[in-house]
Parts: sequence; C-alpha cells; structure tokens
Amino acid sequence: MKMVYKVLMAVFILLSVVLVALPSSAQFGCGGPVAYGAPQDCVATVSCNVPVTTEVPVITTTTVPQQVHVTVPVQDVCPVTVPRVVVVPETIAVPYVRLALSSMTVPVTVPVQSSVPVTTMVPQVYTVPLGGGGIGGLSKVAA
Repeated sequence: MKMVYKVLMAVFILLSVVLVALPSSAQFGCGGPVAYGAPQDCVATVSCNVPVTTEVPVITTTTVPQQVHVTVPVQDVCPVTVPRVVVVPETIAVPYVRLALSSMTVPVTVPVQSSVPVTTMVPQVYTVPLGGGGIGGLSKVAA
C-alpha cells in the first residue's frame, strides 16, 4: 500500500512539473518557433511633484499708539467762609483735590493680518503613448 502511494505521488509531481514547464519553455524556443510582434498599446506614466507657493494669511501682533482717557488728581481751591470770633466774616481759600480727565498716548498691542509664503508639492501625472507616434524619441521600445 505504501508503494502505491509513493508511485502515485511521484506521478502527480511529474505531471505538475510538466504542466508548469511546457508553457514557459515555449518562450525559449522549445517546442516550436515563437514570433514576437511590435508592442501595442504601450503607455508610459511620468509622475513628478510641482512646487506651488501660495500666500497664507496669519494673525500676528504689532504695537500701535492709542489715545486713552485717564483720570488724574488735580489740586484746586474753593472759597470757604469760616466764622471768627470777630463779627466780620473772613473768606479764605481751602485747598482740596478733585478728579479731572486727561488724555495720553500709550502703546497697545493689536492683532494684524499678514501673510507668509507656504510651498506645497502638487503631484502631476502625465501619460504618454509609446507606440508608433514618434513622440520625443519614445516611439521605439526595445522588446
């Protein structure tokens, strides 16, 4: 029984080798003449990246002068009547501090829009037919 199994396995392996070897041997001239024709429908694809630079807006800051109102203390006088022991009243000036508006220019940081160049690569693909047209010396391809 083992012998029959070994013989059957050898026959299967031999048939497999023959089935694989026969079609491939035809291209080497075994089993008859082989004729090659001119290539047909050949297409070459050229792929390259094209740099594209665009201006991209970005927000930055800058310092600009800005006029603002501030409240500052100012000394002033106001007449006040103070009674004295004497019958004749006397008016004297009493200093006091009051608030007054004033303006001044201070630097203020504000956002401004500017732009920076950004370069990206855009893929470009060109398809060129290779057969028969004589395009740029690409018409003949070695077989």
